[in-house]
Amino acid sequence: MAILYGNSKNSKHTLSKKNKKAGSAGGSHLNVNIPVEDIPAEAVTQEIPAAEPVIQEAPAAVPVSVQEPAPVKEPKAKKIKEPKPAKEPKAAKVKEPKPAKEPKAAKVKEPKPAKEPKAAKVKEPKPAKEPKVKKEGGSKKGKIIGITAGAVAALLVAGTMAFGSHVASTDTAYPNVTINGIDVGGMDYDKAYDTLKENGYNSKANTAVINVKAGGRAIDEVRVSSEDAKLTMSLDRAATTAVEYGHGNVFDSAFKYLKCMSGKTELLEGKTAFDEESVRAIIAKTAERVDSEYLDNSYTVGEEAVQVTKGAGERHVDQDEVYEMIRNAFETGNFSIMEYESSVKEPEALDFNAIGEEVFVEPQNAKYDTKTQGVVKGVPGKTLDVIELKKQYLKAAPGETFEVPITLVAPEIDGSNMEDLLFRDTLASKSTNLTSDSNRNNNITLAAKAINGTVLNPGDVFSFNGIVGQRTTAKGYKTAHAYANGDIVDTVGGGIC
Repeated sequence: MAILYGNSKNSKHTLSKKNKKAGSAGGSHLNVNIPVEDIPAEAVTQEIPAAEPVIQEAPAAVPVSVQEPAPVKEPKAKKIKEPKPAKEPKAAKVKEPKPAKEPKAAKVKEPKPAKEPKAAKVKEPKPAKEPKVKKEGGSKKGKIIGITAGAVAALLVAGTMAFGSHVASTDTAYPNVTINGIDVGGMDYDKAYDTLKENGYNSKANTAVINVKAGGRAIDEVRVSSEDAKLTMSLDRAATTAVEYGHGNVFDSAFKYLKCMSGKTELLEGKTAFDEESVRAIIAKTAERVDSEYLDNSYTVGEEAVQVTKGAGERHVDQDEVYEMIRNAFETGNFSIMEYESSVKEPEALDFNAIGEEVFVEPQNAKYDTKTQGVVKGVPGKTLDVIELKKQYLKAAPGETFEVPITLVAPEIDGSNMEDLLFRDTLASKSTNLTSDSNRNNNITLAAKAINGTVLNPGDVFSFNGIVGQRTTAKGYKTAHAYANGDIVDTVGGGIC
């Protein structure tokens, strides 16, 4: 079988030494180089008839490679597998001579007995297109690079995770960590705390205090510390911040540790600006407690107590003004206690003495009623502790209602056993005989009846004329002898005293 090569115009008809030896040994492997111009045109366009399968007696089959002369691109022949069970050895690879590399010759295996090989199809190549270089080598190289890069990335991730996990598990601050310029790197909490304290950390911590007043009386306060304003941290918080910095997830821990290794890491840098939001939040809480609508003072006098509702002035805290007072304290360093008057309108003051007078009632002793001839029981008096009323009022919160009890004062004589004591003793008595003068006897009888039953309570004054009254004929009095300036004269009602 012959192998045809279409190489170039300068190609010569040669027979290699290797082929000569093969020829002398009875083989038929011949390399013939034929110039392209020597090939007839009809040979290029004419369809190549199907080749008859050739069976070699030699132990190995001889592969046949047919290539088109340049610039015609040789089509790749389909691989034809040898019939089983015997496998044919692979054909030797034949490379094109330099300078241009030709693709490897197609491997042709013995066809199956029942199949005829397909004729090779010849296509016109594109004039400007060069033969493609096989990409098998490049593809393998790209895969190797990709696998290598992936392995390196995996190692880096695993290493970072291991390193981050290790540093995150420590209970000490990372290297070069500082708080307000004080180095606490590598220290645990206790050591960091002591170091900060020894170096005067937070020595400038202060608190601004404003007493909020209403009607001249302090009712609340606004208290803002330098820590509240985010200007400083407490020793505990600062030491904790230093030790906990960067102890988070493994990647963050690894990154921050390496950052600390590269140089000083100040944890309070940029965090000491006056925090307006935090300060205003504290002021707002105080304002919520103080602000109120107007409510006047009022009271009610009951049977047993006086009920008082403490009024509330119309109060309003100007939060912007209070904020400026706090901010100014920190800017100037003057932390003297300040005062802020919140009241706008105060309720009308109570007259505590007037309330006491309104409540007061004089106790009344029991007495004998001459008309009913019975005992009228005594009435207790009432009084209010005005001092206690003032005390409770000042103690009460605006709008609060409270009570002060009314005190009952028992009378000296309440009359509970007065009837048993009435007329129990005869203090004095006097008897006289009537005269033969009927008119005088009439007058004495009328006067005695008027006086009879008169009861004198302790301190009372007996008046004869007041009890007997004017003696007139209308009352039944008659003319009788009476004394007037030492003389005996006749007069109406005479002879009765």
